[in-house]
Amino acid sequence: MMERLGVSLVDVLTKTEMNFSYDQIMSLGVQLIDAIEKLHELGYVHCDLKPENFLMGLPKTGNQTYNPDFFCKIIDFGLAHSY
Repeated sequence: MMERLGVSLVDVLTKTEMNFSYDQIMSLGVQLIDAIEKLHELGYVHCDLKPENFLMGLPKTGNQTYNPDFFCKIIDFGLAHSY
């Protein structure tokens, strides 16, 4: 199932050897915060945020970038709490 959800942030960092441009880092940061904010709006706190628990989505066909509809999903809610 995990293969169908996409690659984790750790996999992306490893493949790129942590060579991101400033714009890529800023875009990624905004999307990570948005994902966490959406989770909080639903009334949950994740309690286990780490790069392994952020999935970057499945790439589009060809050499296009990641599909924004599947970008930056959070997984592993084993320690999550509702508030």
